[in-house]
Amino acid sequence: MDFYEFNKFAGGLLLAGIVTIFIGMFGNTLVPKHDGGHGAELNEADMAAAAPATRAKPAGPEPIIGMLAEADIARGESITKKCTACHTFDEGGAAKQGPNLYNIVGADIAGREGFSYSNAMAEQEGDWTYDSLNAFLFKPRGFIKGTKMNFVGLKKARDRADLIAYMRSLSASPQPLPESGALAPAKEGATEPKASLTAAPDRKQVAAESGASVLNVAPGVNSRFDWNFSLIGTAAAAESDKSLAERLAAADPEAGKKVWNKCKACHTIDKGGKKRIGPNLWNIVGADVGAREGFKYSKAMLAFGGQWTYERLDAYLTKPRGVVKGGKMAFVGLKKAKDRANVIAFMRLMADEPQPLP
Repeated sequence: MDFYEFNKFAGGLLLAGIVTIFIGMFGNTLVPKHDGGHGAELNEADMAAAAPATRAKPAGPEPIIGMLAEADIARGESITKKCTACHTFDEGGAAKQGPNLYNIVGADIAGREGFSYSNAMAEQEGDWTYDSLNAFLFKPRGFIKGTKMNFVGLKKARDRADLIAYMRSLSASPQPLPESGALAPAKEGATEPKASLTAAPDRKQVAAESGASVLNVAPGVNSRFDWNFSLIGTAAAAESDKSLAERLAAADPEAGKKVWNKCKACHTIDKGGKKRIGPNLWNIVGADVGAREGFKYSKAMLAFGGQWTYERLDAYLTKPRGVVKGGKMAFVGLKKAKDRANVIAFMRLMADEPQPLP
């Protein structure tokens, strides 16, 4: 090999070396070296920290027990429009793709005679409780896998509460609501005086100790209803500096008619009006308790007895389930004394001969 050929060979080797070094340096900038895997761990941790956090899906439906006492029955009826393609809700209604749902709250699951349930539904045991209806209406196919129910469900708790409250009303004897403590848990640290249900004190004794007047209740009756009524009647009187007579004298029947809108889902008040969930209330002021013909009253209301005096109506409308424990009245009550006076003034006028004001 002459000197010229040797220079060419040496130059080629030198060029190859330079190219190799350059490629190595450039490659390191593209793919960083990892120190025994430690760098990889840091990289994964960085990636995890940078990744957007995923929101955990709720395990199940929000409970609605606490919403039932104040649920909007009329709104619940409007929600049934989502259901009427497959169900009927009237008493004795025919089955469609799904069974008739009259008196469904508290009924046996898959207990409608003449309807062909899916195997999944037929295998279910127990009743349609408030909790099971809540879970089923949230996601039918999640609660009972294999059901033929195609409805996607109601995701809003308020919608489920209103619908269930409406379905509860579709019965001659609606299922009792859970105890008041379950419906509206007391705030931490709050206390509430409780009266004895086994030995109710005499009404005159209660009046003397509390400073209240003896309330107009059925003569000779000193039951637990008198005691509950006395306690709540006293509380109602203490709510306002004005006496009931003064509040009624200043009441606005037109404003009371607006308050009445809270009642019309369950009652009629026109003369000769039909019963609904509750009885017709035409000429109710001064009328006998539990005396509307054709309406099936609870045992608790019949035991309450007496007449609907102004004092009794005021106390009852404050907290119905507190005055008549075990009654079917689901309404939570009117806490404002002015609202009660206004609605009583309106109801007073719904009569051929309105009762004299006190």
